[in-house]
Amino acid sequence: MAMSTPIRNQFRALLNQLYNPDGIDQVLSVIEARLSKIDSDALPRKDWDCTDIMLIVYGDAFKSDNQSTLSTLLSFVQSRLQETISLVHILPFYPYTSDDGFAVSNYSMVDPALGDWSDIHALRETVSLMFDLPINHASSEHPSFKQFLADEAPGNQYFLTAPKDADVSQVTRPRTSDLLQTFETASGPRHVWCTFSRDQVDWDFSNPNVLAEFIELVGDYIEHGASWLRLDAIAYLWKEIGTHCIHLPQTHAIVKLLRLYCESLN
Repeated sequence: MAMSTPIRNQFRALLNQLYNPDGIDQVLSVIEARLSKIDSDALPRKDWDCTDIMLIVYGDAFKSDNQSTLSTLLSFVQSRLQETISLVHILPFYPYTSDDGFAVSNYSMVDPALGDWSDIHALRETVSLMFDLPINHASSEHPSFKQFLADEAPGNQYFLTAPKDADVSQVTRPRTSDLLQTFETASGPRHVWCTFSRDQVDWDFSNPNVLAEFIELVGDYIEHGASWLRLDAIAYLWKEIGTHCIHLPQTHAIVKLLRLYCESLN
């Protein structure tokens, strides 16, 4: 679908809070290209109101001997819950290395231990789906972080670093581990921002390429059947040394931008 001038101006105003003109044009071109190729008529939609009941579940909560766990989840919903629930929120179902799925090593595939995308597609035929998107950080085994360690583009610019002696005393943390974790890279030691753990390395959203990657990913998830997305750890997304690094205005601008992006598909 073509992007209207008013919508383009809304995107530009939000991006103006984040990037210089080159970065704005770069992200805007990704958004426009993605919107132009998505078939909006084929996308899942459902209004959500107080009559809905949602099942929140891990992808391996239900098991059987002869089918994938996601297929078993579908069988359970169809046999026991179809008259009760209308929504299923599947917690991270991607390959991961720690934190019960919240250290994602590949955002673009279903963990083979759970099934594959065909299982997700089958579920969306029965219930509306919410996907979980751990957006603040990735696993230290993510391919982009391996590029970071090898000092190879583009991953070497995708993760947030800071000087080892940076004053991060004001940063709001949900963990007691060291915020800056030292990793040896091909160009020497670098100190990576890790809000949650050493295995959960924070993306650097001040790089417009990172936001562009997630815009593409959100488009993929919508096409795979997500009616909603939960953005895990979104409050910590943007960091500025000398602040609490939580709920910064840039973070809220990105949330608004992603919402506008999704709403533009309607």
